[in-house]
Formats: sequence, C-alpha cells, structure tokens
Amino acid sequence: MVNLGPDNEKFREHAKELLKAKAGWMLALGIVMSILGLLAALMPHLATLAVEAVVAYLLIIGGIFTLLKAFRGSEEGTKLMEVVMGLLYIAVGVLLIMQPAEGILALTLILAAYFFIDGILRLVIAFRSTVPGGRFWPAVGGICSVGLGVIIVAGYPFDAAWILGLLVGINLFFAGFAMTAMGIKLKQL
Repeated sequence: MVNLGPDNEKFREHAKELLKAKAGWMLALGIVMSILGLLAALMPHLATLAVEAVVAYLLIIGGIFTLLKAFRGSEEGTKLMEVVMGLLYIAVGVLLIMQPAEGILALTLILAAYFFIDGILRLVIAFRSTVPGGRFWPAVGGICSVGLGVIIVAGYPFDAAWILGLLVGINLFFAGFAMTAMGIKLKQL
C-alpha cells in the first residue's frame, strides 16, 4: 500500500492509476453488455422467456441452498423459517417453469419497479460522479431506465409477452454504452 501522507498530488496520481487500471475491464464489460442488449432487443420473445427461465432456475437453486443451510448450519430457532423460505423459493421457481405466461406477467411488473429504482440510482450516481465529463452518459442511462419503467406500466398486461425481453435488451444496451463511455474516459485520464 502506498503511504500518501499529506501529499495530495501523490494521492491524485495513485487514484488516477487505479482508475486507469480498471478502465479496460469497464470498457470490455460495456461492450459485452451492449452486444447482449442488442441481441435481446432483436429477439424480444425469446429474451422474455430466457429472463423468466433464468429467474425460475435461480429461485430453485437458491431454495436448495437455503434448505441445505437450514439442515446443516442453522440454529434451532431459525431452522423452521429457513426450511419454509427454501421451500417457498423452490415452489415459486417451479411455478414459473410450469406457468410461464403468469410468471412473465409477474416478472414484468417486477421489472417495471426495477427500472424505476435503477434509473433513480443511476441519476444519483451521475450527479455524484467526480470523473470529468463522466456525468452525461450515466444520466442518460438513468433517464432511459425511468422511461422504460413508464413504458412497461403503460402497456401492461398486453405487451408482457415481448416487452420484458425488449426492455431488458434496451436497458442492457444503454448500460453497456454508458459503461463503455466511462471506460474510454477513464483511459484518457
């Protein structure tokens, strides 16, 4: 670890080097996210089913691990609650697999809430950013995310079969674009 002491210039140079070291990863992740977002937007029905299936399987896996924890390492006072939680995760995951249309409707509403929260957080991040010129694209991403939440609510439930995949794709694309722009800015430091 570098001993910076009272010398602010050393601190700034060290911080700049740390940011530059992460710029390549940010750039690569941004490009991958943009490509995945574009693919999802071009195939929205398939992307909607994929999102629903991923959530279902994650719930099932989470439920299995919660049950394992309940039987292997929980206190007696919390074991019953963890068993109930694990079974609930598994049951919801199985229901999503068995009833994909209803699962898509539920996930569409959850996604609308996600986009509203994501957009607000991105705007906060944008306005707190200290990277020179690094506020614009995160702010654009935040505004787009809030706008996507509004679009979902306005078209619900009629658009649920395809809008989930389309909007996840658009959100991924813009998040990747913003991350790519930030990576480029960091490389220029």
